[in-house]
Amino acid sequence: NKTMKQTSKNLKKTPMIAANGVKMPMVGGKPNWLKVTYDEPDNKKLKKLYVGWAEVYDKNMVEWGYSYNRYVVKLFPKMKVKKNAKILDAGGGSGWVGQSLFDIGYRNLINIDYSPEMLKEAKKKKIYKKNICADLKKPIKMRTNSIDAIMSVGFLARGHLGTECLDEFYRILKPGGYHICSIGENVFKKFGFDKKIKQLIDDGIVTVDHKTRPFTVLPNNKASAKSRMWCIRKL
Repeated sequence: NKTMKQTSKNLKKTPMIAANGVKMPMVGGKPNWLKVTYDEPDNKKLKKLYVGWAEVYDKNMVEWGYSYNRYVVKLFPKMKVKKNAKILDAGGGSGWVGQSLFDIGYRNLINIDYSPEMLKEAKKKKIYKKNICADLKKPIKMRTNSIDAIMSVGFLARGHLGTECLDEFYRILKPGGYHICSIGENVFKKFGFDKKIKQLIDDGIVTVDHKTRPFTVLPNNKASAKSRMWCIRKL
């Protein structure tokens, strides 16, 4: 789409900056933010790391060949999510993936993220109705059955969040609504996603309508993990 291509062109002109004095491990002469966020298990420390990464996050996504956008723009229409659906972008960060949804006509978007710096970048895009700063390890301040669809990509992964947010996601999601998400292959069993999804299915809360084959999230970054996209529907 035109907006994403123009954004990509502008970002490529921006010099790489290690913001706020945060020291990163160097890979190919550049700070590898991805590696350090994957390796950081402490959620509070991770929040501090995003203070530095926020300014160059979108630029890095372009350089590293971020894959999620192309899956998202196919899966939302495939699951017949309506264009006026109220969509929560959980862990939406700078809005890099949310921009792709906006560009294909999804305009009722809400962003929720733990990093004020990432939300600051998201606000610049002017694609969200709201940008909410909140910790998704805690209860979400939204009404039960109030959200039409939830997107969470690059979020249920090593160094970020495990299964602890899922019960809240399916509380606020309307019956028939989709949770379209990525889950890292390297954490699927380690973090208990396999058992949690089975429990939710056995309890009659959700069903899995679609999942992709594993793919490399960031093909141009050696620290990248493999992931799958999941389309989980609340019953």
